[in-house]
Amino acid sequence: MEKTVNVGMLGTGFVGDLHHAAFEGWVRDAEVVAVSSPGNAKKFAQERGIANYYSDDREMLKDKEIDVVDIGIPNDLHCQVVQVFKTYQVSLENL
Repeated sequence: MEKTVNVGMLGTGFVGDLHHAAFEGWVRDAEVVAVSSPGNAKKFAQERGIANYYSDDREMLKDKEIDVVDIGIPNDLHCQVVQVFKTYQVSLENL
C-alpha cells in the first residue's frame, strides 16, 4: 500500500481551483488537506471538503501533516513565496 501525499495549496483563485480539481480528479495517492489564501481560504475549504484553512501562508507551512505545497498564485508572487519557504526550511528541490 502506498502512502497518500498530503498537499497544502497556496491560492484559492482561478489557478487554485484548477489545481484542486486536478488533485481530486487525476492525482492518485494525493489528498489536499489544507489551503491558504488571505481572502477566502475558509470558504474555498468548506466548499471542497478541505480540512484545514489558513489566511497566512506561514501558518500553513507550520502544519506538520503537509508533505508538499502546491503554488496556485500569480507568477509574480512565486519568488516571494519561495523566500518564505526557505525561512521555514521547506524543500525547494522541485520548484
